[in-house]
Amino acid sequence: MMNKSGFLVALAASGIVVVGIVVLLATRSSSDNHAMDDSAARAKPQRALLASERPPEVLGVIVPEQSVQIASNVAGRVLVLEVKLGDEVKQGQLLAKLDEGDLPERIAYAKVAIAKAKTGRHIAKLEYSDAVKKKVRTSKLEAAGGIAGEALETAKARASIARLDQNAAGSSIGLASAELAQLEKALTETEIRAPFDGVVALVYETVGNVVSVGSPLLKINSSGLMVRFAGPPKFMNGLEAGTRVSLVEDTELDSADSKRTEASSFSKATVRRIAPDIDPSSELIIAEADIDENLLATSQLRAGTVVNVWPTSSDLSIPQ
Repeated sequence: MMNKSGFLVALAASGIVVVGIVVLLATRSSSDNHAMDDSAARAKPQRALLASERPPEVLGVIVPEQSVQIASNVAGRVLVLEVKLGDEVKQGQLLAKLDEGDLPERIAYAKVAIAKAKTGRHIAKLEYSDAVKKKVRTSKLEAAGGIAGEALETAKARASIARLDQNAAGSSIGLASAELAQLEKALTETEIRAPFDGVVALVYETVGNVVSVGSPLLKINSSGLMVRFAGPPKFMNGLEAGTRVSLVEDTELDSADSKRTEASSFSKATVRRIAPDIDPSSELIIAEADIDENLLATSQLRAGTVVNVWPTSSDLSIPQ
């Protein structure tokens, strides 16, 4: 059985469809299934629900709406790191620069090879045209009895060879062009840029380090947050896209003085999507919900925060 910590790590890393999470999540049952009423919460301050008053709940984790680990697509030495941990970045912003190595020289060589291949193709084209004309003339002379048949066969052979030379030159151009495109792409990839607006969550390398292809360089999280939670079918079957749910930090409910928690500690979210299937290994269903933007500005929620999730709507019926 995976412990609570292990489950939360798996949940934070999971997508909307979970494969291979072996975990038994124990949902907390209660004797009273009445949830908090949204309109009442807005009308006046209210206390947190006692454990005996809360409806069934499941654990969730606050995660970024987007998160990407940026790896190097080329090998080289880190020359520049333009950002540090916690920096806000904009899409397309330069984050790091790797040593270009011999890429510029190889690109120049590939361009020369293409130019030579094009010249060769032009010469082959002229030779082929000349060979075809000579073949036609020879054919006419042979028909008139002016030359022997061997001369016509020679003219045909020259035309065939010239055509092969022309095709070979075209293939050389294609190969050299493909190599040039790869080299120019590699040169572009020595500049690491932000894939979207966000925040630098991790920096794996420092200036001077030599990285290989696939080495992680940075992790970027989007500024927006959502909650990813998992529950058994009896809980999740009562939810759908658009359903409002309440969130509160797990520590606030588990601490010794959690009998009363200020209403401001609660956050609200709207279910974005729910996995269509039950994960066979965990027997859980995964869902994601968007946290209200106005609450994000004032709450203490951060990526990685563990929360308890339960439905907000008091008329939502959840089987026991």
